[in-house]
Amino acid sequence: MAKLSYPRIRKALNDLAANEAVGGRSFSTAIAIDSDDTWLGTWSNEHMYVLVQASLADPTHNRTLIDVHACGAYGLMPDAELFETLTEATWRLDYGGSWSRRQPDGKVAFGWRARYPSELFHEENFAEAFGFLTGMIWEFGRVSLQLAEELIPRHGGFLARANDPNAWQALLSGILPPE
Repeated sequence: MAKLSYPRIRKALNDLAANEAVGGRSFSTAIAIDSDDTWLGTWSNEHMYVLVQASLADPTHNRTLIDVHACGAYGLMPDAELFETLTEATWRLDYGGSWSRRQPDGKVAFGWRARYPSELFHEENFAEAFGFLTGMIWEFGRVSLQLAEELIPRHGGFLARANDPNAWQALLSGILPPE
C-alpha cells in the first residue's frame, strides 16, 4: 500500500473543511493556511476549538505529518496541581496526550494533541483513516472541554472558543515550539 501524498491529504482536508457536518456533528471550519507544504484549518463549535495541520515533512520520502490539536482553556494560573492534573489526564484517551504552554502573560493554555504520520493514510484505507482523523477532532475537543470545566474553577482562565479573539493565540501556541 502506498501512503497518500501531501497534495492528496491537502485535498482531503479541504473537502473535510468544506463539509459542515463531520461524523454527524456540526462544526464551523476555517482554513488559515493552504499552501504547497502546509495546510492548517480549525474545527469549532460550542464544545471545542480544534486545529488540524498537515505539513510536508520530507518531500523526498513523501512524508507528511498531520497534527490534531485542541485547546481547552487559556489564562489559567500556573501551579503544581494544574500541571499534575494535566500529566495524569492521559487515561482519558489513548490516542493523544495533554499539552500546556506558558503564555506571554505568564498564565497557561492547555489542550489535547497528537501527531500522525502519513504512513497511516492510504487510498485503500482512505475512509477509515479520515474517519479516524475526524473522530480525533471530536474526541480531542471533548477531552479538552472536560479538562477545562474541571480546571477553570480551580485555576481561573477562559474556555478556548473560536468566537474569542484571545483564544486563537492560545490554540496556536500549542503547536509552536516553546520560546
